[in-house]
Amino acid sequence: FSNPLLCLVLVATAAVGAPSIWVARALGLLGLALCVRGSGRIVRLAGGSERSALVAAAATLGSFPLVFYAWTGLETTLYAGLVCAAVWRWLERGERLDAVGALLFFLVAVSRPEAPLVLLAFVPLLGRDPGRRRATGLAVTVALVLALLVALRFAYFGDVVPNTFHAKSAGTADHDPSSSALVGALGQVATFALGL
Repeated sequence: FSNPLLCLVLVATAAVGAPSIWVARALGLLGLALCVRGSGRIVRLAGGSERSALVAAAATLGSFPLVFYAWTGLETTLYAGLVCAAVWRWLERGERLDAVGALLFFLVAVSRPEAPLVLLAFVPLLGRDPGRRRATGLAVTVALVLALLVALRFAYFGDVVPNTFHAKSAGTADHDPSSSALVGALGQVATFALGL
């Protein structure tokens, strides 16, 4: 329930006999592909050079956590890929929201508990859209579906955030930015690199 999109896809594919781990990995790899391709396209659409786009794509592909999360089937890479795809589409359409863009932003919003906040960043930008009326209609539709999701979470968990949020202990990277998580992560990368 913290990731309705992943849960729905895994349940649906398991119902037809697909092994959940391979479906989760395929979704992770799809997310990674969207991140790599999307990062390069976003750089180009924002006015960057082809070389800058290649560097962005290579740096994205070189992100050990992103690749690791993709292969293990965690939702993080799918979420990041959907964010890249949604921003890429929005920029490609001249900073206009169309039905495909609205669908991508909706998928972003139902892929992580905090993901609806991404949509809030785009609300002020809708005012710049010459097709503002249609974009506003799409945004309101997405907002209504998200309101339903929040209501379902509240009914199920008794809170707007899923129980996984409350299950994380204090002092972890999720709840304490001063927890030296960066040092621990760098230590893990070094251990992995030295093991090669």
